[in-house]
Amino acid sequence: MADVAVAANTKDAPSREFLERQAFEAFKAFVFAFQRLVETPGMQVEPAAAQPTSDVMTADQVAEFLGVDRTTVYDFAARGVIPHQRLGKRLLFRRGGIVAWLDESLCRST
Repeated sequence: MADVAVAANTKDAPSREFLERQAFEAFKAFVFAFQRLVETPGMQVEPAAAQPTSDVMTADQVAEFLGVDRTTVYDFAARGVIPHQRLGKRLLFRRGGIVAWLDESLCRST
């Protein structure tokens, strides 16, 4: 029974590759902001947007997260490509499920 719980926990955990990409993107954003600050000494640098704390996302949030149009998210959900849950007329997505789906898609494409 403990093995099943461990397996379930590892599936929801982000992959090392995903975490490395996130760290690299954060570092690039920091370097870019620092360069802008150095080039323009009087300029105020606004803090980066914080990661959302909710694990449940709407179609609009998923579209922004993936960098695609909202209709693409609806199309993928209708075809059963992207993991989602319907609540009445609304489509809801788990952040961990989307990340796992992305990781799985990356593994299949390589």
